[in-house]
Amino acid sequence: PWPLAASSPLRATSTRNMSGSSVFRVVVTRNIPECALKMLRDIPGSEVEVYPHRDRAMPREEIKEQLAKGCDALLCLLTDKIDGELLDVAGGRIKVVSTMSVGYNHVDTKAL
Repeated sequence: PWPLAASSPLRATSTRNMSGSSVFRVVVTRNIPECALKMLRDIPGSEVEVYPHRDRAMPREEIKEQLAKGCDALLCLLTDKIDGELLDVAGGRIKVVSTMSVGYNHVDTKAL
């Protein structure tokens, strides 16, 4: 059901944070409205990394750096080109690529 609730079936992965607990790491490529971020942060065990600028896109190199750190989910916008190169950097850990846009031409669905 949408919006995600505390009873959501999404749970943390086996990745551990510094305290040893499980983390579901989400990277958001733009500072989106707080109500949307709250839904992500409410996922039990989630860690949400948000690019702090509303007025510009996260640079591609920064997206690569974030994905290389380990990422379970990526929430991108129309300005972010999601292709095989980025997905290779993310490795096998990434489970979700979501876009907040009209259309998905910027996402290489074959690479997904």
